[in-house]
Amino acid sequence: MTLRRAVAQVPALVGAIFLLVGTVLTTLFVPLSLRDRTLSERGTRADATVVGRRAETRRDSDGDRDVRVYLVQYEFALADGRTWAAERALSPSIWNTLDVGDRIEVRYAPDDPSRHVLPEVGAGLPLVGVLFPLLFVGLGAFLVRRGLPEILAPARLYRTGLAARGRITGVEEIVGQTVNGRHPLRIRYAFIDRDGVEHAGATPTFDRALVGALAPDAPATVLYAPDDPRRSILLAALGLAGVPDARAARDHGVAAARSH
Repeated sequence: MTLRRAVAQVPALVGAIFLLVGTVLTTLFVPLSLRDRTLSERGTRADATVVGRRAETRRDSDGDRDVRVYLVQYEFALADGRTWAAERALSPSIWNTLDVGDRIEVRYAPDDPSRHVLPEVGAGLPLVGVLFPLLFVGLGAFLVRRGLPEILAPARLYRTGLAARGRITGVEEIVGQTVNGRHPLRIRYAFIDRDGVEHAGATPTFDRALVGALAPDAPATVLYAPDDPRRSILLAALGLAGVPDARAARDHGVAAARSH
């Protein structure tokens, strides 16, 4: 169970990152994408005239490198007779097809002409602007759901597990894992379930004081799943080392096993 829980932490952590990224992208881009899509379908139509085009070099958002930006300037007449001027960045392939004097379709919001899109040249965010963030959210949710059950296994044992008297059989350092420059420790133990069958288990910890208090052959209380005694954990590893075994068993609905 310990190995499964450690492995489960990887997809759960990656899934949490995907969920965070997907949530941010959804918050930022989905409203904009839906707004542009609505304007493309229902906005007031106008014919804009290209009055200028230019390309310039800018630093990217991270300030790490130069990027080439292709801009087009255009003007269009509003329903009230005013003329609205704007400038947009386009992809190089579209920018190269336009020239001064060309006419392009514009769809704008009558109450705010600055909110407009150029449907014919693809200036608005496409539907992928909605699907891309949702893909992150969906993948993140899948990974979290896959890994979370094993991570929450100790909490389930704490709530519904049966208590059994056990003994410490050894402590070892997990040299293959390092967190913040420290190796975790693995406490091995044995216990007898309610049917009289002996089982072995192991619980990882960074608590050196806990290891010092649980020397080999020291008695310890183990919580195990009644339907699968291979799923178990030391009660002390849940931060309950100072709670009397009988009271812990009573307060959390587990049946304390007597010494065999």
